[in-house]
Amino acid sequence: MIKVRNFLIRNHHIRWGVVGLIFLAIIFVFCFATWAVMKITYYTLWREHSISYQSQDLANSTDIEQTISSYLLDKPVTNLPLSAGAFLVSDLTSKETVVGRNEDQVLPIASVTKLITASVAEQLLRPDQPVVVTKEAWQTYGNTGQLSVGEKLPLKIILYPLLLTSSNDAAEAIATAYGRDKFISKMNEFAKSIGMTHTHFDDPSGLSADNLSTPNDLSKLASYLYEKKPELLAITRETSYHFGRHTWTNYNNVSLMKYYIGGKNGYTTEANRTLVSLFEVPINSSSSANSKVTVKKNRLLAVVLLQSDDKKKDARNLINYLARYASFNNGKNGFVPINPPSVSGLPKT
Repeated sequence: MIKVRNFLIRNHHIRWGVVGLIFLAIIFVFCFATWAVMKITYYTLWREHSISYQSQDLANSTDIEQTISSYLLDKPVTNLPLSAGAFLVSDLTSKETVVGRNEDQVLPIASVTKLITASVAEQLLRPDQPVVVTKEAWQTYGNTGQLSVGEKLPLKIILYPLLLTSSNDAAEAIATAYGRDKFISKMNEFAKSIGMTHTHFDDPSGLSADNLSTPNDLSKLASYLYEKKPELLAITRETSYHFGRHTWTNYNNVSLMKYYIGGKNGYTTEANRTLVSLFEVPINSSSSANSKVTVKKNRLLAVVLLQSDDKKKDARNLINYLARYASFNNGKNGFVPINPPSVSGLPKT
């Protein structure tokens, strides 16, 4: 150290160079920290609406809610390994929550948006109405639908690349067919009409970080799709669909899971992995809370994940846990977990 010090004293130009490098490093660290804080701590929408979200340390939250209404669970399932910052599993038949965390947190939803886009499109456009892929639509980020400028597809056909390959081009083309601004306005009106009161859409594809919702709101969307739009869920179950020169493949790997009956995934940097999916899960059933569980009966469950690192793993862990460790008492007392497992106790698929 003494030799280095003496060397720097004799070579003052090198000394000042080292000081300069240290100063630049400090500035870089400060700027990066400022950028990171601004990016992850607070989002405020600039359109004429009041919905916003403030980032939390969602991944480290252990407040898994289990008991509302007639649902009864023995104890928290905090050993269940889940990466999602916010999630909700709800029974769409009894309209009750099974398990959830941060289910009222407003967060970006990415391409889950396209479920609303498809629903609104069927309300506003005829099934055989030609949808033209304009240059502006085609220039939208991504080309998973392999569409071309000027290509015309009937609405009932362009819904396949929209929901299977999550085509942003298709989403923009559909919105443009009605009038983009008017279509987005209709998306927001539709969301409110089905009770999604903490939801806002800024574009038809989900690329915008200002497409926001909550697990609770998205559970209402899942219920609407099951009751009113089974044809859209049927599309999302397809492995692939062929039309003309196109073959559109289902990009949602959750669609390969057992019990799956439909849904949509999404991803952007801001939203991370997102999911709205429906499952018919065989659940232990009994006549009373104290009865021995002997019968498996299918229950219709909606699984909503936001800010997930691995949507398929999270969904699989939730479904396997409920299928193995939960019981349903004919709607009277709801789910009663039996011996909640440790991380290593989870069944595998």
